[in-house]
Formats: sequence, C-alpha cells, structure tokens
Amino acid sequence: MNIDYAFASVVSRELKAGIWHLVVTYDIACQWGQHLGKWLSNYTATKELNINSLQSLRFAVPKFHLVSHGKYCYLNHNLAFMRGVGMTHGENVETIWSHSTSLAIWSRENGPHVQHTLLDTHWSGWNWRKLTNLGKCLLPFRISVI
Repeated sequence: MNIDYAFASVVSRELKAGIWHLVVTYDIACQWGQHLGKWLSNYTATKELNINSLQSLRFAVPKFHLVSHGKYCYLNHNLAFMRGVGMTHGENVETIWSHSTSLAIWSRENGPHVQHTLLDTHWSGWNWRKLTNLGKCLLPFRISVI
C-alpha cells in the first residue's frame, strides 16, 4: 500500500464524518501535496473522494524533518507558522519507534497472525499507558473554579 491510497482511505472516512479543515504532516509534504490530486485520480477506489469539498487542506513538514528542507519549504510548510495547529510537531509516530525495535526480534520467527497480535498488543499497551498518564501531564495546568 502506498501513502496516496492510505491517505485517501483515512480522509474519505473523515470527510463522511463532516471534517472541513485538514492539516497533513508528511516528511515530503512540500512535494507530495502539490501532486496529490493528480495521484488520487489514478485510483478507482478513491473516485468518490473529493478533497475539494474541504474548506482548507494544508500540508506541513514535521519539525524534525523541516531543517533539511529549503527556505521556501521552511516558510510555507512550517507548523510554527500555521494557524490552528498549536504546538504540534508532527513527529509523534517516529518518536516512539525506539520502544518498538525489540518487537522485530520477538516476532521474526512467527507467522503473520502472531506478528499482528504482538504489534496490536504492544501498541494497545502503549496507548493505555499514555492515556492513564495523561492526567499527570495536565495536572499543572488544572484551573480551579471559584
């Protein structure tokens, strides 16, 4: 599966749910975003996907990758200069890879079902820990109502 088809699969669900504004971060979003409409038209499964129905579709390069891009990209695809994205860095997926490298050793001799189960269990546990620790991160920002 390539990134165009994966993007179309996710966005089609979001459009049906009523999303009107979308910011996409991708390592090469500065180039990929320019040609996305043309590439999506090549897939018969995405014919019903109309990205023009979005009120805004913006492409950004994640902050860690942005340093290797040129000045034009830095100015036009930088999350720091975009309204509505807050302090997003766009690198969440890549920052947690170090926690999953040992999964390759654990799963290399297993079949596809066991590999899928192992990955699903690992990431479910990761998400659970992230969710249960969220209160600790937000505690300093708790606002008391008088």
